[in-house]
Amino acid sequence: WTKKNAYAFKNLTRGACRCVSTSGPKNAYGGTMMTIRLLRSQSFSEDSEQLNQLTTDVAELRGVITATLALCDTEITSTETAERKLRKGTAEEPLDGVLMIEGYDAVGLKEEASKIQDKIKATNIYLNPLPHQIYPLSYMLRE
Repeated sequence: WTKKNAYAFKNLTRGACRCVSTSGPKNAYGGTMMTIRLLRSQSFSEDSEQLNQLTTDVAELRGVITATLALCDTEITSTETAERKLRKGTAEEPLDGVLMIEGYDAVGLKEEASKIQDKIKATNIYLNPLPHQIYPLSYMLRE
């Protein structure tokens, strides 16, 4: 499937990330996911207390179910793989981290977007947020 469809990928952002903080109920699912790409500034500090406070603060906003912060391993992500070679010519953007916010619906998440951006900027971890994207849940498999 990848070989057949890789040429069609446009504006791709991908990264090998590890979850560093999550807040909200376990096994809860929202109907909508907001993602905010994060870029590290030179002063970036992986302060677990600050990271946990960020996800806790975001998860407490109206309409938000869970907040998960993942940081990217740039060395692993930049590894030249067969899959990456198939995507030559597509714009692949760097990714240092991502904040993933599950919410009840897109309208509620959009209303909280500026508060979420402000909370990211207010932390002392020096992650710079880029504009958010919102995706509806279209299908879910359960174990």
